[in-house]
Amino acid sequence: EDKSVVDEYGDGISHDDVDQNWLGDCSFLSALAAVAKSNPAAIKKLITGPNKDGSYNVKLYQRGGFLWMTHKHTIVKVFPKTLEKNGQRTVGMGDQELWVMLVERAFAQLNGGYDEIWGGWGDDALETLTGEDATYTKISSYSDDELFTFVDTKLKAKVPMTTTSINPSGGSKKDIAAGNANVVTNHVYYVQSISKSKIKLRNPHNNPTRPGGQELELSLSDYRTYFYRISYTE
Repeated sequence: EDKSVVDEYGDGISHDDVDQNWLGDCSFLSALAAVAKSNPAAIKKLITGPNKDGSYNVKLYQRGGFLWMTHKHTIVKVFPKTLEKNGQRTVGMGDQELWVMLVERAFAQLNGGYDEIWGGWGDDALETLTGEDATYTKISSYSDDELFTFVDTKLKAKVPMTTTSINPSGGSKKDIAAGNANVVTNHVYYVQSISKSKIKLRNPHNNPTRPGGQELELSLSDYRTYFYRISYTE
């Protein structure tokens, strides 16, 4: 058995188990981590097993008209160490816990493969994970005080929230300023906490050696400068 795939599901669900590595599915993994942070029991309900053959069943949701459809996926504990896309390594499973890999693989199956889950929006991913309606709001429509009240209220209600950074043209002054603020542009984070003056975000890369590191703390003013969208379940 591949020693890099360790069944740690029994150790519990924690948002900091998520480790994006090189696949560009930050919107999905940020949503997964946000749900794990706000309601880990909801993640546990998605996964059953192991079955007699060692596989697991993972349940995901998809909207079908006005109804939510449930999709069940049978996942065998064999995961790619790497995938190639345009000659670049996109997946390196690293030390992610099994529950993360199971749900990520089910999401890939639902969408036609790992190569099909790049990009996307946090609200769509939240719906897939929870079977609840999700939406987004534009950060620019809030003052600092209004933003604090909005986010603080959602967090206290244990609502999972992801947030998307700006995507300026490469080399622009705004792009350079974002880099100096340790913000990964065109990337989805999830919200950890907020105060009257600062907001703390978590990077799904979860790797202190990569650009952007693990956690990002910004003033509310800088947050409104470098991020433009918050997604959340309704």
